[in-house]
Amino acid sequence: MININYTLLLTIINFLVLVYVLKKLLWAPLTKFLDDRARGIEESIRAAEVNQEEAQRLVEHQEEALRKARMEAREIVDRGIAEASREARQVRHEGEKQATKIIEQGRADIALEVEQAKLELRNQTADLSVALAERILRRSLGEEDHRALIETSLREWTN
Repeated sequence: MININYTLLLTIINFLVLVYVLKKLLWAPLTKFLDDRARGIEESIRAAEVNQEEAQRLVEHQEEALRKARMEAREIVDRGIAEASREARQVRHEGEKQATKIIEQGRADIALEVEQAKLELRNQTADLSVALAERILRRSLGEEDHRALIETSLREWTN
């Protein structure tokens, strides 16, 4: 038959008391600690997901802002190019007008100087002719006198 001795019975009782004490003293704090730890991990996971979603929204927002900035920069560059082109055309037009004006003024000045030179040449020619006629009339010229008169007149005229 079964032989139960007191040592075995005391060991079983000690074991049951130990299980009861451990359950009351350690099991509740241990399960509370594990539950708290699990809840903390779940909250961290949720917070990480929220942070990841927020980061994704920020990235999308930054990409949109960057796209808009690039579009605005392109528009500014295009406007600058158009403005520079318009100003270049205007400057070229003004330059052409000024060049035409300067050319016309130069032509007018040249025409005036040509007329003045012609008038002066006519006056000198008339003076020379009068002087030559006076000399001729004063005396009758021989061939040598004629040459000397021409050379003298030419020298006076070139000086």
